Amino acid sequence: MKRLSMLCALFAMLLSVLAMSALAQITPSDDSYTLTTTPTVNFGAKTTLEVESAGATTFVRFDLSGIPPSVTGAMVARPR
Repeated sequence: MKRLSMLCALFAMLLSVLAMSALAQITPSDDSYTLTTTPTVNFGAKTTLEVESAGATTFVRFDLSGIPPSVTGAMVARPR
């Protein structure tokens, strides 16, 4: 019985950690890309983004209005 309660507690802790990481995600609101070969074409309606092509520039927009004002730019990690 003690082992079962310990497993339940571990599962609950794992579930809460996973739930917190999901809350930290910000979903993109818009995305598109441009190609140097066709610079006047709007690719905003495409279901995929071109990110591996040398002639592609990809844009992703995030709605950051839900971030508290106490969060400064220095606190945000920028992947490189």
